[in-house]
Amino acid sequence: MKKAVFIILCMAVFMPFAVEARTCEYGMPSPPIYYNGNWAYGQVINFKTSASSCLADNMYVYFSDGNYLSTHNFTIEAYLMEKDKDPNPDDKAKLYFGYNSGYSLMKWTLQQKFDGNLDSAGDQTCELYMKFRLKEPLAHNNVEYFDSDMFRYTICMD
Repeated sequence: MKKAVFIILCMAVFMPFAVEARTCEYGMPSPPIYYNGNWAYGQVINFKTSASSCLADNMYVYFSDGNYLSTHNFTIEAYLMEKDKDPNPDDKAKLYFGYNSGYSLMKWTLQQKFDGNLDSAGDQTCELYMKFRLKEPLAHNNVEYFDSDMFRYTICMD
């Protein structure tokens, strides 16, 4: 009886500390982001999910400071995407906005999460990447851009 009580107590104490299997690709620098609002793309990273399929609920993006601070005011639209084979369009997983006031570090907020399977049912390999653009272009016809590494981002998958 004492052994059963001990086992139950151990389970009650240590179960909350169970670790989720999360894998991450850390500190990727932002690509050059065009002043004219064209999309800029990050690298594609392959992840295995613990779910039965790729779900936005199992995907996470964390943003941090980059190599420099821009003095412009702007908003960056950033989508976490799941890459599909052509001719299928890539799937949106999450939408983030990055705000830069020119006087402080960028602030990022999650705006929208897209529900449902983002890949074929049973496919546990998720090919994830980020795409970025200025929500309101700073110029219309020139091809100037913010240099890469204005901010960094980490993509994670459970």
